[in-house]
Amino acid sequence: MVEKVPIDGLCGKTDEENLGFTYAELDRYIREGVIEDQEKKAKIDRLHKMNLFKLELMPVFEPEL
Repeated sequence: MVEKVPIDGLCGKTDEENLGFTYAELDRYIREGVIEDQEKKAKIDRLHKMNLFKLELMPVFEPEL
């Protein structure tokens, strides 16, 4: 199980094929800031920027009393 490549179960491709980079490349970029392929770096940065909203707290209504 540890070595099995994750798949989405829908299109028959692995997650890495869908993303366009491997988890090893992503891990190295996150931990060390090193990535050889600038296109992959740009894609990782773009995907990260698109998903930043998931790290924000949900807005809540605060009534004025």
